[in-house]
Amino acid sequence: MNCFSNDYIFNKSLILVVRNNIVDGDTDSNDKSDLPLDDFNIFFHELRTRELRKAPPGAKTFLSGGCSGRWYFDWINQNYHGIIRHIGVEAYQSKPDNLPSGVEWVTNTLGNMNKIKSGEIEMVFAGQTIEHLWADDLVSFLCESHRVLKNDGIIVLDSPNRRVTYGTGWFQPQHTMELTVEEIIELLTLAGFTDLNIRGVWLCYDRKNHCFLPLDPRSSVCGWDYKKRISMSSDNPEDCFSWWVEGKKSNISPDPIKLQLYLADIYEQGWKYRLSRLYHNVGTLTIKNGKKMINTNRKDTGAMIYGPYIPLRPGKYTVMYSVSSLENAKETNDIICNMDVYAYEGSRIIASRVVRYDEIKPNIMNRIYLPFELARTEFGIEFRMFSTGNVGLSALFQVELKENAD
Repeated sequence: MNCFSNDYIFNKSLILVVRNNIVDGDTDSNDKSDLPLDDFNIFFHELRTRELRKAPPGAKTFLSGGCSGRWYFDWINQNYHGIIRHIGVEAYQSKPDNLPSGVEWVTNTLGNMNKIKSGEIEMVFAGQTIEHLWADDLVSFLCESHRVLKNDGIIVLDSPNRRVTYGTGWFQPQHTMELTVEEIIELLTLAGFTDLNIRGVWLCYDRKNHCFLPLDPRSSVCGWDYKKRISMSSDNPEDCFSWWVEGKKSNISPDPIKLQLYLADIYEQGWKYRLSRLYHNVGTLTIKNGKKMINTNRKDTGAMIYGPYIPLRPGKYTVMYSVSSLENAKETNDIICNMDVYAYEGSRIIASRVVRYDEIKPNIMNRIYLPFELARTEFGIEFRMFSTGNVGLSALFQVELKENAD
């Protein structure tokens, strides 16, 4: 049973962090009547804001991992008081003009904090950030956070919960991997953090009825209104859309090898799922020998395959498709399909090729290779196959991606 609606699955306007709706820090955190219910992004941002106000107080030297604008520092200042020195570490956004006093901007990845001295930070905060990191960067970030924190310094993280995002079908094309509650607890423990306090943000699973609940706070299903879901979120992080965790630096050093091995398994399995998240505009899906197939008829034109909207790092890659013709073309050099690699963010084709009838053998699956290279990290990458309608086609409803060694 699934009570979830698809209203908030990835679309062009979906962002998790709201830049222009800073919430007044004087709002009573127990008052739910002021919540903006008409926009999930603003609603969720307000729930996160309330968690920030509950964070352990007293940190005067504050480090933010990921900070996308002036608005971000205003948001922190309004909801966490007493910061004297605020260091923002950001790799992708440009340094904003007119930063507040006391703010230092460091342009670097979170896995490299070499500009920050050991033991000089009282709190490290990465809000809705670690799901954007690659496994090696996440390992380095956790180890670096332990290094830069003072003894008994605090790390604060929040991130979407993969148990819920996978269960509901929700996704965001800039995310490399979301983590479950169990996984983040294990990672922080391996990284030398203790006294972990983890809370849930926005309950999205009904254990009694075994169904996921809509992201939309205006929906009331199975007796769940938004007030009840908020009130039960904190104690049920495994069932929430997002988790919020606070941990204390211990005198136990991080174990980078165990961190790497633990994350390798998570990313390997998760990446297979990400690559399988494909869609089509034409054709019929079938199952053959346990594999999904997409079949088109002559005159069907459009996308047989598109997706999966993933981030990719700079490098050389090859994407592989499998396709066969179901009938003879009128001319042997007829183009039967087009394939490309497309950057959704930026709306541009990175690489493309056409496939002609005389390039493939009919009635068997032909592997078609499309190499491409990325000079920078790209988000929302799609692998697409378009039928031209010249012949009926059959294709595996999947793609394979290989990162090429230099």
